[in-house]
Amino acid sequence: MGYIDLHCDTLMLFARPDHTGDLRRNDRQVDLDKLARGGAYAQFFAIFMVPEPFYAHLHMEPLADDVYYERLYEAFRQEFIDGTAEGAAARFAGNYEQYTANREAGRLSAFLTIEDGRLLDGNLNTLDQWYRQGVRLITLTWNYENSIGYPQSSDHELMQHGLKPFGVETVQRMNELGMIVDVSHLSDGGFWDVVKYSNKPFVASHSNSRVLSPHPRNLTDEMIRALGNKGGLAGLNFGGNFLNEQISDDRSTLQQMVRHIHHMVNVGGVDSVALGSDFDGVPRNLEIDDASQVPLLAERLQQHGFHPSDIDKIMFGNVERLIRETL
Repeated sequence: MGYIDLHCDTLMLFARPDHTGDLRRNDRQVDLDKLARGGAYAQFFAIFMVPEPFYAHLHMEPLADDVYYERLYEAFRQEFIDGTAEGAAARFAGNYEQYTANREAGRLSAFLTIEDGRLLDGNLNTLDQWYRQGVRLITLTWNYENSIGYPQSSDHELMQHGLKPFGVETVQRMNELGMIVDVSHLSDGGFWDVVKYSNKPFVASHSNSRVLSPHPRNLTDEMIRALGNKGGLAGLNFGGNFLNEQISDDRSTLQQMVRHIHHMVNVGGVDSVALGSDFDGVPRNLEIDDASQVPLLAERLQQHGFHPSDIDKIMFGNVERLIRETL
């Protein structure tokens, strides 16, 4: 059983110049060794644009955004794009043809994404530059307002704010270029603007059901239906804070994960659900603790009566279809 994961934060490893480990092997939740043992077909690697206060969590002095971006991008480029040996276990993919070529060769496909489009700062030329560098998905906002729009929030009024005019231009240009629009972290108003303005399927790369777990990052049933109607995907977030009724509870179990998948499939259809682990971005209090253990979820879905063809869709098939339709 293979799988595709729409979101991990592992590239943050390279923010520190004195980091230990690399993308091939490290003590985080995702590396090429763990992905291979888990049978992964593709991993979406995010350049998460950390806010300045987050550097204290990383135990380092703040970096300028462009310096931080280049540091993480270079780590991805050197491993997956430049000088990749013919027999390499993983290689960059920027479209469906490259993905299928990698899969046929038994290689992992590495997709590059950006979490928080704040570096665009109102400039679509930067978006075009990112595309040329290999970026194929952008999470429009993180937890703060930027030139695109507004974040998810417990403040009801802020949550209703939609995309800014530049945000509408960004979504439309991403459609033109062949980049996946990601609404995880975006305000509810921004979500509905993406429904309105995107002419291609989009994703909530690491969001669950708000009915089952009231985290504002999760999706209401109305959103899940709209996402499914657009041909888009919600990637199941493995973090306990997005699975539990009490969002302060970071314990994650397979039972909770299956419960959310059941609900999202019932609401949006089986074609609307995927995986978005958020590995290396959530507390390590998980029954599925790293990329090597993801097949346990497929086994549990089978035990709960999911048809094998539906399990394939959830684990990888739906993302394959999205790649084919968007990139």
